[in-house]
Amino acid sequence: MQSETRLWICSSLLGILAVAGCGGGNSTPATTPNQPTPTVVGNPAPAPTPTPTPTPIPTPSPTPSPALPMSYMVQDLGILSGFVQSTALGINKVGQAVGQSVDPHTPIHHAVLFSNGGVQDLGTLGGDGSIASDINNSGQIVGEAQRADGNIHPALFINGQVQDLGTLGGLEGHASAINDSGSIVGASFAATTNPPFEHAFLFSDGKMQDLGTLGGDSSRALGINNSGAIVGNADRTPGATDSHAFLFTNGKMQDLGSLGGTSTALAINDQGHIVGSSFPTNGEAHAILFVNGSMRDLGTLTPGRSAFAQAINNNGVIVGAAGSADNPDFGFAIVVSESEGVIHDLNKMIPANSGWVLMGANAVNDNGQIAGIGVHNGESRAFLLTPVK
Repeated sequence: MQSETRLWICSSLLGILAVAGCGGGNSTPATTPNQPTPTVVGNPAPAPTPTPTPTPIPTPSPTPSPALPMSYMVQDLGILSGFVQSTALGINKVGQAVGQSVDPHTPIHHAVLFSNGGVQDLGTLGGDGSIASDINNSGQIVGEAQRADGNIHPALFINGQVQDLGTLGGLEGHASAINDSGSIVGASFAATTNPPFEHAFLFSDGKMQDLGTLGGDSSRALGINNSGAIVGNADRTPGATDSHAFLFTNGKMQDLGSLGGTSTALAINDQGHIVGSSFPTNGEAHAILFVNGSMRDLGTLTPGRSAFAQAINNNGVIVGAAGSADNPDFGFAIVVSESEGVIHDLNKMIPANSGWVLMGANAVNDNGQIAGIGVHNGESRAFLLTPVK
């Protein structure tokens, strides 16, 4: 979906779903389509609120953590026939993973389900491409799919079918996450802004609700837990890309603050603990953790290199990606125990002769299984890590 379609996942070769400040608020389609859309409930645009000052939490000493295994088994999840690369972006409790299989020489990317050793093509909405971003414990899958008219819409992949979820009135959108109740969050261009900007949405009971912004032009919803709490990032000032991480609960969007620059929240577990990344006033992005309204700087793997926390399970295991002195251009998959607070390179926790370089960990389930992207014997592949007991 390169030239003909816009990738709604702000991703890098790490398979990262979103990074602090990515996506901006200034990418706009030229027109608003004449097409059916779901019922839009409200369109709040809250006034700017004072930026909260993060409460620093001392980093615990780097003692061994019972939450992390000493090692993992690594599995190549494979590719679709005729494709050459794959990425895993989401995982559920039984180890089913979703993502995409890619042909880098064409604009074709197909959403896939990795299950029981196989790779299933999830199809499109009549266009060339699709991406699966998340899967819940009932096997419902969400992401994006291209239509025959070339536009990309939020999509639900269920029972062998691809359901178009519509948009907030704009041309395109993307679904990022789904909880076990089937509530879906993402971002869509909205017809109510001129020019159109993307707004975070909640899709529930057949209706798409505009969640508004923090006072700026754009917002993106990136995670949701089973209580319906939603996280993402939103601009704070019209005309500026000064996004901060947000938490949306009880109809209100709360600014979670930053380390001085932009920030984003990527995932929230059922205890309400939130992970993401933030840029300090000067320097590279740091992985961050929000607990009970306080921000904790998890730092980086290597000083001077960025780190991104992508996901957190209900046991406080956090995964993501980080740059290193050995691999500054790309990155390494990382794991952090919330109780320990120290970033570990997952490449040092798999067999040394595996042939893998794990580049980005994108999802983790409550069994500690981790899904992501790496290089296996020179080929870009989706991986599944299973803890060795």
